[in-house]
Amino acid sequence: MDIIHVQNGTFDKYFSATEFFHINGKSYFIGISEDGSYRIYPIDKTGVILAKKIISEGKVETNIYDLNVIKDTYNGYIYLYIINSEQTLISLYTITDNLTLELSYSLRSNVRKVAGMFYIVNNNLFQYRQSSTTKAWEIHQFNINSQ
Repeated sequence: MDIIHVQNGTFDKYFSATEFFHINGKSYFIGISEDGSYRIYPIDKTGVILAKKIISEGKVETNIYDLNVIKDTYNGYIYLYIINSEQTLISLYTITDNLTLELSYSLRSNVRKVAGMFYIVNNNLFQYRQSSTTKAWEIHQFNINSQ
C-alpha cells in the first residue's frame, strides 16, 4: 500500500474532536474545539478539505470526549453522537439540511465506566450501554423522528 500526502494547512482553532460525514451526495469535515465551538467544511471529490469555505459554525453544549456520526438509512437523517469530557453527559445532535447542529436528545449519566453507542434500525434510534464494572448491558429506544 502506498501512502500519498494529500493536503496540509493550519486552522485558526485546534479541533480536539473531528469527524467525517456524507449528506445529499457531498462530503464534510466537522471539527469541534475544546470549548465546544464547531465548524463544518466541505470535502471535495479528491479528499481535500476546503478549509477556506466554512459551511456552518456554532457551539455544542459540551466539551468532547467521544464523537461519532450515525445515519438513519430509512429516512436519511444524520446524527452526531457526543459524550462530554467529564463523561457525564450524552448528547445527540441532528445534522440539519442546512448543515447546522440541532440538539435532539441529552442525558445526564455517569458513563465513565460504561461503553455504549447509538444505532438506528428501521427508523428507530437505539442506545446500547454496558457497564465495565458489572458487565451488565441494556438497550434503550428513543422516538425522536416523530417530528
